Amino acid sequence: MTVKGKAFIGIFIWAFVLWLLLTMSLNVWELVTGVLVALFAAFAGASMLAETKWVDVLVNPAKWLGFIAYLGVLWIEIVKASIDVWMRAMGLKKPDVDAGVVAIQVPNESVESMVMLANSITLTPGTITAKIEPEKKTLYIHWIAVGDKEKWYEDIAAALNRGVRRVLP
Repeated sequence: MTVKGKAFIGIFIWAFVLWLLLTMSLNVWELVTGVLVALFAAFAGASMLAETKWVDVLVNPAKWLGFIAYLGVLWIEIVKASIDVWMRAMGLKKPDVDAGVVAIQVPNESVESMVMLANSITLTPGTITAKIEPEKKTLYIHWIAVGDKEKWYEDIAAALNRGVRRVLP
């Protein structure tokens, strides 16, 4: 099967499952509408998705489990960062703010995994990914707690990157 065919099938399945979850109905007309919507989504997105590494994620159940595990890791990191920012805002943690832009090297092989990691970092309070340099495998991140340079990767990206690498190389 071609990559575009895999992308088409993957998008169709996920769009139809999403339709079923949103409608929570097995009415024949809603199922037919769901199939039509899923077909439209698959036709519209298959050629774009075929050029990325996400095709393997859509059609590989092991990657689905990795993605679910990644969402758990992301949730934990968001909660930890939220508590940290709250403590700084309330003056319970010193220093209140030691902001700056830090450059961290990441071992990710693909641009897609670097972007997924960058988006995950940006979702956590107190950090914003300012720039990605795929050639150098470097992320530039504005962070409210610059602190010790030796711990930047471990503090900001290590846990999230382990989750990302379960999904994308």
